[in-house]
Amino acid sequence: MKVTKRIFYVMLAVLLLPIVASAKGLLTNLEVEGIEPLSMTKSTYNLTLTTTLDYVNIVATPANEGVTVTGAGKQTATEGPNTYTITATDGKDAETYTINVNVVKGDANVDEIKGNPNTGSFLPTSLVLLALLAIAMVILNKRKIFNI
Repeated sequence: MKVTKRIFYVMLAVLLLPIVASAKGLLTNLEVEGIEPLSMTKSTYNLTLTTTLDYVNIVATPANEGVTVTGAGKQTATEGPNTYTITATDGKDAETYTINVNVVKGDANVDEIKGNPNTGSFLPTSLVLLALLAIAMVILNKRKIFNI
């Protein structure tokens, strides 16, 4: 079965529009209160927080009303390593962030980020689907199912 270019481009547009529209992300802000907002370019963050408090407040701002966030808010923190998982979902897609906070008990005025290496990368589900679609197009083109 040969697929004409026009039909192919219509099919491509129908498939890509929802993917591109949802690629923005489900959160507009992610931060540990008292520390600068996180870049949201990674899925894992390693932070050190010097504080006298026994909790951290994680702020995660949903991109729209349809996004549900879990793991944010006031979370118990003990001295030493603490791991928090924040998940945002809209029913179709989900984003998960891991924040590792090493809590050092001390003066709360010294809150700071120490060493935030790139320990993870964030690829929205929609971008993975886009890559798979591109691969499928190349395979179909090589098999002469359609010619572009």
